Amino acid sequence: MDVDSDTDGEYNCNDNIDELLRDRFKDTTQFDGQNTGPNECAKEFYKLVDEASQELYPGCKGFTRLSFTIRLYLLKCLHGWSNASFTFLLELLKEGMPYLNIPTSFDKTKNMIKNLGLDYQKIDECPNDCMLLQRLFMCIRTVEAMSWHHNERVKDGSLRHPADGESWKAFDSRHEDFAKESRNVRLGLVSDGFNPHKTVYMDHRRFLPMNHPWRHNKRSFNGKTELRSPPQLLEGTTVFDIVQDIDNSFGKKQKRSKNGLSNWKKRSIFFELPYWKYNMFRHNLDVMHIEKNIVDSIIETLLNILGKTKDHATARFDFKDMGIRKNLQPKDTKDEKKLS
Repeated sequence: MDVDSDTDGEYNCNDNIDELLRDRFKDTTQFDGQNTGPNECAKEFYKLVDEASQELYPGCKGFTRLSFTIRLYLLKCLHGWSNASFTFLLELLKEGMPYLNIPTSFDKTKNMIKNLGLDYQKIDECPNDCMLLQRLFMCIRTVEAMSWHHNERVKDGSLRHPADGESWKAFDSRHEDFAKESRNVRLGLVSDGFNPHKTVYMDHRRFLPMNHPWRHNKRSFNGKTELRSPPQLLEGTTVFDIVQDIDNSFGKKQKRSKNGLSNWKKRSIFFELPYWKYNMFRHNLDVMHIEKNIVDSIIETLLNILGKTKDHATARFDFKDMGIRKNLQPKDTKDEKKLS
């Protein structure tokens, strides 16, 4: 979010405080169409309305006490300020400008923000300090951008946005209450160097169309034709059943499954998420990253860069084990210590 772009006068977060309050408390004083009086939520509402009408300082037109506090809190969240540093900043502002009508500590600020539903929570935190932050939106521009897929997206059957995909639709079907609110956030989890299988799959040609010419290309692959159909797609619930008993203790070596049903030696931490096993696609490949690695390998092999080239003794022995490319296979010398 660009918090500096609204200083040109075209946009002001203060303009939307009334809408923010109405949206937050729209259902608190109504029950079955009848007014039930000022309950606790209504009292919070009236308190915030009062704070929204208070001047930041005498004669201030750009901010109210509430809108300025929200803006400060937004900066804290965006830039990772500690709670203590935020309190020090409030104290400094108050010391330099005693007439400034702002909270005097982080705790008082948090209580004000919490009543608006704009606080954040740490969720799904793992022992390695990985976490997701759940935040609600503070400015209407963010709300509009995050709900674009529902309100503005062209829905003509073409695949232009993740919302057009089968995985998104399947998620909506299973989690109907979540899908009803278009502003709910869907996170794309990224983990660099993550390999859920811990192995290299050599039979990748099975996923090609049955009439694809590469299925009959022996020389470029393993010296064999590939006529098998793709393996059955494992659903997340099936994978979860297979890996749920794996001991994920760090540093602990796992034994390979005796029944041959599983190549997994670790259970992904993502399965701790209650919805993960129901996702149609639980992991995807970063094409750009793969392309970069392939190009690096080609260049490093062509230039024969020491320690980087893929043309080394291990690769040559692999040719021998696979029975392919005999002209590149190593040959034993008389002293049986060198390769020719």
